[in-house]
Amino acid sequence: MLFDHLAGQVLAQQAEPVRDFLRCTSLLPYLSAELCNAYLDITNAAALLDELERRHLFISRLDEARSGLPARAPDA
Repeated sequence: MLFDHLAGQVLAQQAEPVRDFLRCTSLLPYLSAELCNAYLDITNAAALLDELERRHLFISRLDEARSGLPARAPDA
């Protein structure tokens, strides 16, 4: 109940694009720029995720070694 209240207060203060992004991606098992871009058919997920992390809004970066997620292929 406290979480719902606080989350509601924080969400209410966010710009509509941020609220939409958080709502739409809340169903995903994890967030990555590639997954969010594909799921939402956008191209700016990396910037949105960086901004959310910088502002400490509902997300935190996972260490790939401990996340249980497949490691990302190195950029060529």
